[in-house]
Amino acid sequence: MKKGTTICLVLLLSTVMFAAAQDARWTDTLTTKTIERHDGSIMRGRITAMDARELTVLLSDGTRLVLPKHLIRSITSAGEQVTARVEGDEVVPTAMYVLTSGAMPMPKGSSTLQFNLAGMALEAFPSERFSVGLISSWFSAPIVATAMYRMPLSDNVWLGAGGFVGWGGSLADRNFLAAPALTLTVLSGSASLSLTGGYGATSLQVEAYTQPDYSALRDTLQITSPRAYAALGVSLKLARKIRLIVDAFMISGSGSVTLPDGRWIWTNDYNYYDPSSDFTRSFQTYSNIFIIPAIRWEYGASSYWQFGFAGYKGNLLNLEDNSNWSPLPIPVVQWVITL
Repeated sequence: MKKGTTICLVLLLSTVMFAAAQDARWTDTLTTKTIERHDGSIMRGRITAMDARELTVLLSDGTRLVLPKHLIRSITSAGEQVTARVEGDEVVPTAMYVLTSGAMPMPKGSSTLQFNLAGMALEAFPSERFSVGLISSWFSAPIVATAMYRMPLSDNVWLGAGGFVGWGGSLADRNFLAAPALTLTVLSGSASLSLTGGYGATSLQVEAYTQPDYSALRDTLQITSPRAYAALGVSLKLARKIRLIVDAFMISGSGSVTLPDGRWIWTNDYNYYDPSSDFTRSFQTYSNIFIIPAIRWEYGASSYWQFGFAGYKGNLLNLEDNSNWSPLPIPVVQWVITL
């Protein structure tokens, strides 16, 4: 009886140990590893703990370092690269929030492709620190091209230098926007915060009566004005595969614009010609602000859904629009895959 009990206990312990081994995270406390970070620095030590977000390295002098995985380019031992991914707790590799991007590096050759109700966006990394992107819409096909080069300031702080240039599409084919920009990204555990600032210009097509006498036809003018650009991106983990994403960006106003506009008097109901009026008309430009809060569901190792809504204020494409807040008529629904 005692022998049978002993055999059962051994089998039970073996089963428990096997199950624990299946769930254990990979560690190797005996072999010295060479760890190369994205900033080019190299350290050697023994890895004492590793999970999906970070790893702990014991250096030869007894110092223990906890490194976030996004800082690590490779882990090698005797010339063989070790994959630092843990099954069952994957993190989707992407620098994008909703439309804007942070300054964190991504693996060389990776890409993020986004589809949503309004259009699509693509961001590709020809190298770990350099990215190029395109943003467009199904409506009138405007195109915004972006580029950014990333530089480490510290382990958890990255600076990106780049900019963007945009075209208004078929419905605004003479409207343009361009600005160089700097992005500062701070990483803390599973959260990230990105601040972007830049200064550029917009060029808008405006129709106006350019002759002081009565004319039934308007002429087309191109109005270029300086604009400041700012953006805020926040990514905060709420649950294992759920994140809160906030993406907000602003294009500043440039004061008032005075244009020749005949001697017409403009009212809300109708317009009429007045020979005694001034031969100019002033338009007020406003800051253009987009705010997009969303929930991200990371349902796989290389894809996620985002659900949210957007608010907008400004008159970027039409000088006659007011500056009232208004929610966009469609929700923000995005499907994103990494390639």
